[in-house]
Amino acid sequence: MDTYKKEVDKYKEEAVYDYADKFIALANEMAKSDNSGAVGVAFRYAAARYCAFEASLQTNNLFEDREKKLQLFTGSI
Repeated sequence: MDTYKKEVDKYKEEAVYDYADKFIALANEMAKSDNSGAVGVAFRYAAARYCAFEASLQTNNLFEDREKKLQLFTGSI
């Protein structure tokens, strides 16, 4: 079982997809007035920042656990 599947299994799968749909709907709405690609860049940037924030909540020393977290984010574990 891959890492993503384990994470989704921890939560109600329906809720995870509902949250994702809300983020996508917001991005789609914003993209209606800006087709430059900036919305997609902002969406990915926000996701990366949130992942870093979430990782910081799961450790007492993110610097020491950095490699482990990077492997988790990239799917290499």
